[in-house]
Amino acid sequence: MNRTNLFLCQSLTVFLILLVSSPAFALPCMDSDQVCLRRAVEGHAVRRIAFWKPFMKGTSKDRIRRAPAELIDYLILDNRLNGFAETPVPADLSPGFAADLAAALEALPPVVHNVMEPKLAGIFIVRNLGGTGYMEAVLDERETPAAGFIVLDEAVLTKTANAWFTWRESTPFRSDPQFRLEGMIENQADDNRQNAIQFILLHEIGHLLSVGGRFHPFWFSGPSAFREKGEYPFLDLSWTVAPGGREFVSRYEKVFPYRKDVVFYGKPKLDGAALPEVYRKLAATNFVTLYGATNPYDDFAESFATYVHTVMLKKPYEIRILKGEAVQSVFRSCWGEERCEAKRRILAGWLRRN
Repeated sequence: MNRTNLFLCQSLTVFLILLVSSPAFALPCMDSDQVCLRRAVEGHAVRRIAFWKPFMKGTSKDRIRRAPAELIDYLILDNRLNGFAETPVPADLSPGFAADLAAALEALPPVVHNVMEPKLAGIFIVRNLGGTGYMEAVLDERETPAAGFIVLDEAVLTKTANAWFTWRESTPFRSDPQFRLEGMIENQADDNRQNAIQFILLHEIGHLLSVGGRFHPFWFSGPSAFREKGEYPFLDLSWTVAPGGREFVSRYEKVFPYRKDVVFYGKPKLDGAALPEVYRKLAATNFVTLYGATNPYDDFAESFATYVHTVMLKKPYEIRILKGEAVQSVFRSCWGEERCEAKRRILAGWLRRN
């Protein structure tokens, strides 16, 4: 072996030793090796609270940061595990985005900050995430969900509030020459990027606040953690476990058969012409939004987000279904309606206690 080869061999050995000895970065996995990827994701350092404790200081505004290298490593692995083609990269906040994000956060009610800050590891900014926002839970020393981090993609958060909301609510439906929807979560004077960011944040904060709570089983455990009715009162209002215990099913499957075909952000399964009927059927359930009807985790996140948005911040929430230019129907926030009263009591009581 010549000196060059010896040097390369020694360098590779040192690199591998460092890689194995550093828990912050995962061992390489082939894209096809789902077992390896899942182990790398679940065992990653950023999924443990010890990594985040130095970050969990100051107010929620103080925790807005550029994503550290360890988090980028984790996000890349998670995207590979879940089949997303995007490769996240760190990003420095542009002055305009930083101002909008800080203002959106500061405008939230004090009680939201009170319940959020003990669990918030940070709000981190990236590019090429593969979505607008993301929240992941972290475990304490007992391997119990205890906190979480929020990730936002600055590059895709460019729309105003109503434009973004209209886009999101349209994603489950194929384009139709006649039928479409228009969403409104802000009055015209407040229809800006800051308030789009705020609504997105509220959804992710809803996921964060469910960590360690009794709203639904932890998503890593899924239906297997559901043992008996009454353990999760919020979940019981809309969900049960299918025979066999492998998946959650809605208590409204017969009333709202479209639910199984509702897919946000992916390939749409519903025809645009079905818009009037989908929202008519949705109004016969206690789901606050169509997104909330997709699974128990987004049910709670959407309920929290819209409750703070409409009840506490007094902002609008409206989806107009149009045929051509004629309004066929209007779907509004249900927080003043009997169908959502039980969920309202749970949320209001919980926030009041905090």
